[in-house]
Amino acid sequence: MEQLFTTESLSFLTVTLLALGVAKFIIYYKSFNIAILRYIDPSEIITLFADNILAAAPIILAIASAYMYKILPFIQSSASVNCSASERKSMYIEMLSTHFITLSILASIAIAFSFTRKKVTIFESLTYIPLSILLIYVLPIMSLETSHNFKQLSAIFLINSFLIFNFFFVILIATVNEIRKVKKNYYFQNTYVSFDGFDIQSNRNTYYVGMTKNYIFFYTASAKESTTYPVSKIKCIKHKPA
Repeated sequence: MEQLFTTESLSFLTVTLLALGVAKFIIYYKSFNIAILRYIDPSEIITLFADNILAAAPIILAIASAYMYKILPFIQSSASVNCSASERKSMYIEMLSTHFITLSILASIAIAFSFTRKKVTIFESLTYIPLSILLIYVLPIMSLETSHNFKQLSAIFLINSFLIFNFFFVILIATVNEIRKVKKNYYFQNTYVSFDGFDIQSNRNTYYVGMTKNYIFFYTASAKESTTYPVSKIKCIKHKPA
């Protein structure tokens, strides 16, 4: 059996996660009309990587066991080569039944708990439902069918690619929820920033949206425009989430 995490595959995963971290930054700030690549310091790329790992790792670790111990051996065994679509479906369900049941229970508990948390909006909790269906059911089945239909693909490459797809969708949903939380739920409306010579108190129209190593950003909703200030001019920041 081929080893899943080789030097090459780990390099592939690392580079892809770095790219996802940058993409998350771009998508988030683009929604506030900020071209973030002009303001980001190269050293912050590592921070983006760490943020993605911390945000998605618990979910991906729960998902990964099915790919490592069920799907990968199944693909490498070529067990479905001469099977019909209905036969393959039965084989997939039987093989992944424990995975489906266990993670469905865990996801249901996590989603139910999210509805009780004040910092998690109802919209955010609802987005976890299609995300769970996608991660638990759709992507594992897709990986198996992709392997069956594209036999020339390396099993290791295929599994690593689908693990990245899992990361991508987790990070995408997190980014969408973050944007909505700031724009629709006014998450940063209580942020106060004191600069040399003037102060800014966020409100529902003009509010803080984030900062990099060297710059801090505010967005004015009525004008749909952003304003950038250098961090070097900041005297203090006070933030109380809405």
